[in-house]
Amino acid sequence: MALDGMDQARINLGLDRMRQLMARLGDPHEHFRSLHIAGTNGKGSTAAFIARVLKEAGCKTGLYTSPHLEKFNERIGILSLIHI
Repeated sequence: MALDGMDQARINLGLDRMRQLMARLGDPHEHFRSLHIAGTNGKGSTAAFIARVLKEAGCKTGLYTSPHLEKFNERIGILSLIHI
């Protein structure tokens, strides 16, 4: 089926259903601090730089990047600074 032949009435754009789902789950995204980096170029290096700065400041930091190079688990990292 060509894209121009699709029934536009069935497409529901918007975030209403996602907001309802998140509310039913207790709005978990409201209970942790996060930073979303978006744009065309430099997201990976910017994310790595910020994660490293936060780690050095003593924060436990998670980092999710996409795409992966070889294995899916390359996308996810937990960084924490351990003082000895």
